[in-house]
Amino acid sequence: MSVQAKKAAPCDYYGCISWQPPVPVGESLQDLEQKQEALKLMTTEMTPDIQILRELMKHTYGLQRRDIIEGQNALELKEIWPFLFTPAGLDVHFIELTGVPLIETIAHRPTAVKYTQLSISSDHLGRNFIQFQQRLNRLRLQCVMIHPRFLAC
Repeated sequence: MSVQAKKAAPCDYYGCISWQPPVPVGESLQDLEQKQEALKLMTTEMTPDIQILRELMKHTYGLQRRDIIEGQNALELKEIWPFLFTPAGLDVHFIELTGVPLIETIAHRPTAVKYTQLSISSDHLGRNFIQFQQRLNRLRLQCVMIHPRFLAC
């Protein structure tokens, strides 16, 4: 299983700085898959180390993108990338994808985020995108309840 480049349409990478990154220099695909397995094992821990989690999510970003670009549905992604659906994991992924810290941005500009409309047709993305939006809204609420400035998420 290799990370092959898929030709992106302009709308696929609009706003993205790292749409489909290659395997990092000095790392092999096997190294990244081992890190992915380490992330899966962390889900069994009562309180996983957030710093380690964030570092592993950052290192495996290319594999995450590969699976997303290949069209894995949300349930499959949650199984193979469980932390992608947590505030910390989503934040790391979004930072790598866009260069923008999602949680800090939401914390400092909640009204701007609330009224921003995505220029993506929900018909094109289907049910998975709608489910993602619903999950993101729940994560925002959880972050507000956990920490007023979202920094712990």
